[in-house]
Amino acid sequence: MKVLMIVTEKLPVPAIRGGAIQTYIDGVLPLLKRHHELTVLGVEDPDLPRQEVREGVHYARIPGKVYDVYEQGVADFLRRSDEAYDLIHIFNRPKLVNVVREARPGARLVLSMHNDMFLPGKIERAEAKQAIRSVEAIVTVSDYVGQRIAADYPRAARKLRTIYSGVDVDRYSRDLHRDEVRRVRRELHQEYGLEGRRVVLFVGRLSPKKGADVLVRSMWHVAKTQPDTALVLVGSKWYSDDEVTD
Repeated sequence: MKVLMIVTEKLPVPAIRGGAIQTYIDGVLPLLKRHHELTVLGVEDPDLPRQEVREGVHYARIPGKVYDVYEQGVADFLRRSDEAYDLIHIFNRPKLVNVVREARPGARLVLSMHNDMFLPGKIERAEAKQAIRSVEAIVTVSDYVGQRIAADYPRAARKLRTIYSGVDVDRYSRDLHRDEVRRVRRELHQEYGLEGRRVVLFVGRLSPKKGADVLVRSMWHVAKTQPDTALVLVGSKWYSDDEVTD
């Protein structure tokens, strides 16, 4: 099949700036391209060309960052393109469904949801209902996300399916990478003065919704019984942004 994957407007693919959805797509592309002809439509980035074919996957990049700008770019791309896509997969933006449906009336559409983007304030109710009617399936990364959608829009229930994000077990296998793991751990412990300590590791964006502040406060209680424990935070206020804020 010819498949078009439409990514969110914030971060590019490949995931050179990070991002859960972008990393997810990077992970599945090598598997999907064995069986399908893939095009990934995403946001432009100064370090990436507007158009390219990389390892058998076609990438098209348009202006974004601001949703309205990106939405218009998606519509323009679909109207200009003469490709007859067998399936269009929209990531985490139910607001884009109706835009895509208008540009491609006969297309098969699938929506995958990673967050609560059907909540009031994120999308108008009439717009959400139309989006649900327009897609064949709504894939969610957790039962919670699907249950939240079904609670507000019961007619979506029959289209919902949870598919949990996968892990490349070979990449994280301690048996396959035992020597490298030991070397890296030893170097990091020495660099940050962690020798002889148990390490609690947080890797993620430093924003309230991620809960790093809760973890910091909890370490006071941990230290009462485990004084040799250290907390290491790896992250910043935004993807690939090393600026130090208050």
